[in-house]
Amino acid sequence: MRYEAERREIEYVLSSGVVDPESNPGKLLRYLCDKHFEGAGADLKERNIAMDVFHRLASFDKRSDSIVRVEAHRLRKRLAGFYAGPGRDRALRIAIPIGQYAPVIEPNTPRRADIAPEPPFASDQAEAEDPSPFVELPAPPAVALARLPRSGWFWPVVLACGLIAGSAVAWSIRSRAAAPVQTAASGARSAPDIVASGVDAGEIRILAGYTKDRYLGRRGSVWMGDRYFHDGHGFDDGPVPIARAFDPVLFESRRDGLEFSYDIPVKPGKYELRLYFSEFHFGTRITPGGENSRLMDVWLNGTLILHLLDIYSEARGSNVGHIRAFRDVSPASDGMVHIRFAGLNDRALINAIELTPQPASGIRHIRMVVRQSSFVDRQGAVWQPDDYVQGGQVVVRDEVAIGAVDPELYEGERFGNFDYAIPVPAGTYKVTLYFHEGYFAHPGLRLFNLFTDGRTLLRDFDIVKEAGGRLRPITRTFRGLQPNAQGVLNLSFVPVVNYPIVNAIEVASD
Repeated sequence: MRYEAERREIEYVLSSGVVDPESNPGKLLRYLCDKHFEGAGADLKERNIAMDVFHRLASFDKRSDSIVRVEAHRLRKRLAGFYAGPGRDRALRIAIPIGQYAPVIEPNTPRRADIAPEPPFASDQAEAEDPSPFVELPAPPAVALARLPRSGWFWPVVLACGLIAGSAVAWSIRSRAAAPVQTAASGARSAPDIVASGVDAGEIRILAGYTKDRYLGRRGSVWMGDRYFHDGHGFDDGPVPIARAFDPVLFESRRDGLEFSYDIPVKPGKYELRLYFSEFHFGTRITPGGENSRLMDVWLNGTLILHLLDIYSEARGSNVGHIRAFRDVSPASDGMVHIRFAGLNDRALINAIELTPQPASGIRHIRMVVRQSSFVDRQGAVWQPDDYVQGGQVVVRDEVAIGAVDPELYEGERFGNFDYAIPVPAGTYKVTLYFHEGYFAHPGLRLFNLFTDGRTLLRDFDIVKEAGGRLRPITRTFRGLQPNAQGVLNLSFVPVVNYPIVNAIEVASD
């Protein structure tokens, strides 16, 4: 009973706006409290937190990287401000005492706050600029085309970009057995497992072949280890570079076989289904093959939804993240979603399965911003770090977009010759692109084209000219766009004079 009340308090804090669950403080709170309930307080060391929550390498050095202390300080301030204000009548309070990371969940009796409270819903930006006195921020590295920014999340961005540029994507450090990992022939579990695994109500995310109970994704979502399967073999290949994947861990493990299935218990309703694929074997440097080397069929509740699926061909290469999305998915009469995979000329495979409740109409909006952490705009919408992209580089600028309602949308930019392959279900979509010129001051110095599957969306686009000057935000909206036969919206940014840029992308049903 005690733990039930404590869990309810944590869910209340995460859902009430005290901290955004997708933000660094929100992810840290979830992680610390999960360890509290597991009785694993001894694991709450700065190095472990840095690797598990913030995806740092095993070589993490707290002397040069203060992210854990900075984010813990932000979390302490949020909690103290909440319980000193709107939450003062709550029966329980959550605190992170100074000098430790283990949370304390106790009766909410009047007490002197560990730190001076601040307004409970201060912006992340304000908090990041005022770290606690013992935090020593690292010296800033040089960044091409960028002045030194004020935002406190800049240095984690720089470090993350450096890691992505490396050949080994090692922020997924986890203890793994040598691949292949043979798992049981059946992973069937009862529906209460969904709640026990800490999955958000109604949302089910499964990492195929993953042998641990849970994984906290880079977007803050909880992924369950492999379960609800019948037949096939589980494999966990460890960290590998995956293109078009903000979180490569989602593509590192898999289940494969000539024929296997998943019977997933879900609550009544309609869901969006996402199936995650990456070709790991054919077409690599050491293995010949490519197109037509692996063909497979996929059935959903007895209906064929993917025929002759060629992962390599659809993703245009090996070790490339590829997602197929479907909507209006409902459980069968037995309360389960049945997904069956069959290999035709080699073994079928799946890397991850995601089921999320869909809105009454259309799809969940896809909102992506060029930065390494999510943020909530002034209308309450959550913007995630950009994903599904190949090519280009990221810079962060400190000059604020003139007149922007949400200037955070324009702080980071992707520049270069790059393209996005955004997975969406069959349908018609509206795409809005956000731009602002933070480097060139005059028209004609940056021109670029934008294409989608042979259709020209922008020709010789000049941001300074169209927006009326430097640092002035501008959007361009395109309607009636449809995914191609591979189930993605392709957006190809092609240079004409200097490099194309983009700051944020929004996709909604049209």
